[in-house]
Amino acid sequence: MQYKRISADCHLDMIWLPPDLFTSNAPSALKDQMPFVADQADGTKRWVDNNGADYGMAGGVGASGTPYVLASSCVSTRCTKPGSTTISS
Repeated sequence: MQYKRISADCHLDMIWLPPDLFTSNAPSALKDQMPFVADQADGTKRWVDNNGADYGMAGGVGASGTPYVLASSCVSTRCTKPGSTTISS
């Protein structure tokens, strides 16, 4: 895999993580304590754990794991325009 961007702002970008990352690599005794992706009643997939924590939408955007919406998902105060590969001001 060739990385074109590296996040260095001190949080996990759950959007980029494989859904079985924590459960497949954890020792057997800890597997039930690891975050995993679960199907929700509304058809979405969310990162959760067995203690009731919700870490956001799998494949979501930003720290809150919200759905990606073209031309509405922003970086700071700038958004991409539909059909554009550049960020507008």
